Amino acid sequence: MNCHITVVYGYNTGDKRKELWTNLRDLAIGMTAPWLICGDFNALLYPEDRLYDNPVQPIEIADFSNCLHDLSLNELSWKCDTWTNKQKGSDRICSIQWGHVVLNYGLPNISDHAPMMLNMTTQPSTKPPFRFFNVWAEHSSFLSLVEKEWQKRKATGHMKNIWIHLRSLKQKFAKLNQEEFKAVTQRLSMAKTELVNIHEQMVLQYIDGLQNQEKNILKYIEKWSGIEEGILKQKSRA
Repeated sequence: MNCHITVVYGYNTGDKRKELWTNLRDLAIGMTAPWLICGDFNALLYPEDRLYDNPVQPIEIADFSNCLHDLSLNELSWKCDTWTNKQKGSDRICSIQWGHVVLNYGLPNISDHAPMMLNMTTQPSTKPPFRFFNVWAEHSSFLSLVEKEWQKRKATGHMKNIWIHLRSLKQKFAKLNQEEFKAVTQRLSMAKTELVNIHEQMVLQYIDGLQNQEKNILKYIEKWSGIEEGILKQKSRA
């Protein structure tokens, strides 16, 4: 089986790890074969990944979570013996297009890392569960999407008709998310860069046009910051 394997070891600080997420996005361009990414990301993906200290804040999982979302990566199911190195959430293994794969952790013995063994079977892969994000309901086309779908009569039975409507809306919401809400972090990053450029131009020569541009970009950043925060809050409760 032809595949690509990327082994990572992330920095301990969030700012230095940003280069890791950028590099993974660059590697993903043109990636057609199955891709396995494994190693110590030194990053949190879920609130329960931190065993001690303060509760996990949404901003702490944002970069890692957005990277997996943008690249359509899924975490592999795994089994392990009872042991811990006090950093439950650091070691991860993620994959795309692998079918049914189960990861087994062995005993770490004298090391603080455990050996990993991948077992592949012929069972079909399972899709990640559908998740409804509340920010979709604030989109201008949301109500019309639901209304148009609900006006259709697709089955004689009342409950079956509801089930068919919900299944159809699931596909429409997935398309809406892909077209309107994908790569939120990148949108914000580009907008903040544009804001910096506007401020630099204001220092050189202040004109009314720049003030209008600043006002518009600030509204844009406020909008997408709220969307990002809403998505991360839901992910942190999953």
